[in-house]
Amino acid sequence: MFLRELQFIASFNPANFRLGSDLLFWIQYAQQLRNMVRQHQFIPVLKCYQASRKGVGLKVFSGWSPAGNLYERGLQDFAAAMPGLCTAVSCQKPAAVNVDQLECLDSVALLRHFSEQQLETLVDDTPITKQTLKQLGDSWLVDVLGYHQSAINPRNNQATHDELTSEHWQQWNVWQKGLIGEAHQTGFVLGLRLQPADNTNDTDWWLHFFVESSQDPSLKIDLSEW
Repeated sequence: MFLRELQFIASFNPANFRLGSDLLFWIQYAQQLRNMVRQHQFIPVLKCYQASRKGVGLKVFSGWSPAGNLYERGLQDFAAAMPGLCTAVSCQKPAAVNVDQLECLDSVALLRHFSEQQLETLVDDTPITKQTLKQLGDSWLVDVLGYHQSAINPRNNQATHDELTSEHWQQWNVWQKGLIGEAHQTGFVLGLRLQPADNTNDTDWWLHFFVESSQDPSLKIDLSEW
C-alpha cells in the first residue's frame, strides 16, 4: 500500500519530488509479485527453526510464500538488478554511519523476505467464510489463515505457533516437494484452461489440458495435439 501511494504521488510529477532508484526498484518488484498473486502462484508454508535456548526443541512457524519456477527465476533476475542501496544496512545512528563500514544483505534473501511478508499481510487482510474454515477442520491451515482452531477469534501468534510440531513440518515438506519438486524434475507442468461457450450455446464450456515448459512458460502444447 505504501509503495502504491508513492507511485501515485510520483505520477503527477510534483515539484521537488523524485523517487530514488531504491524505491523505483521495489515498486517494480511489487508489481511482479502482484501478478504472481493474481495467478494464484503461492502456497502455505511451514518453517522450522532450532530455538536458541537450551532445552527448547524445534519451533515451527506458519506463513505464505510465492512458489514456482517463475517466482524463482524472478528472484534471480531482480536480485541481479537490485541497487546496492537496497541491501546496505548499518546498526549505527545515522549521524555516525561510515559508508565504508556498511553491511550488505543478501539480495535474494531480501526479496524472498519481502515477498513472504507482503503475501502474509494480504492473506491476513482477506476475510475467510466460516464455511471454508469448517471444511478445513482442525488442520494447521486454519492457523495459517489467521484464525484460532475455533475459527471465531483472531489468532494469538505465539499460542497457535506452539501447537505446530516437527511432524506437521515433515508432512508439509513432503507435500510441497510433490507439488513443486516434480515440476523441476520432469521439466514441465500440467495445466488446464477453461474455454467459455460461444454466443450460440451458453452451457457449452470446454476444459482444455496442456503441458507447459518449466523453463519457458511461453512454450505450451495442448494435450489434444500431443
